[in-house]
Amino acid sequence: MNKNQKSVLHIFLMAGFLFLTFSCFLPSSTKAQKKIDEWKLMQVIKSEEHSAQKSTLYSAVIPGWGQAYNKKYWKVPIVWAGIGGISYFIYTNHSGYNRYKFYYIMLSEYPDSKITSIINNKPASWDHDDLDRILNNISSFRKNRDLSVIVLLAWWGLNVVDANVDGHFFNFDIDEDLSLNLSPLTIRMAGNRQAVGINLCLNMY
Repeated sequence: MNKNQKSVLHIFLMAGFLFLTFSCFLPSSTKAQKKIDEWKLMQVIKSEEHSAQKSTLYSAVIPGWGQAYNKKYWKVPIVWAGIGGISYFIYTNHSGYNRYKFYYIMLSEYPDSKITSIINNKPASWDHDDLDRILNNISSFRKNRDLSVIVLLAWWGLNVVDANVDGHFFNFDIDEDLSLNLSPLTIRMAGNRQAVGINLCLNMY
């Protein structure tokens, strides 16, 4: 085999190698690009169907509505449990405030009177000498009631913020399908020579 025949054979083998390489890896690359295009299309569709503004508005109007709109149904009982628990503290403290306020007014207008009540399933009596204690109880119940109202507003606001965040992340798709794609790579070396290699690409989408 002469020198010219060896050169032709060498070129033929290189061309065959490149052809086989591209034919093996090109479908994988095309498949990856197709999945990326499908993912982008789904993001557009989801963004048109789902609105973070709606979820925020829904939770501002009715706590838990935005969470249900975001399909975070497990959060709805938590939101309502918080609303119910804090509302209970508001009610009990407001009732105590009104009760001792009534005692104070009655004993101030009728100093010789005596009031008997049931507190924590125990009988209690109040007369004019207990006005200072009654005032302290009025102040304590009022502070606890006002604090409970602030906590309720904070919980309501947290519910709105949570719905807003989930609404924005609703379109953020986390796909567990991780693929490793191979593609041919041409490497330029010293002396203006080129070598053929393989490029590894890990796609996370």
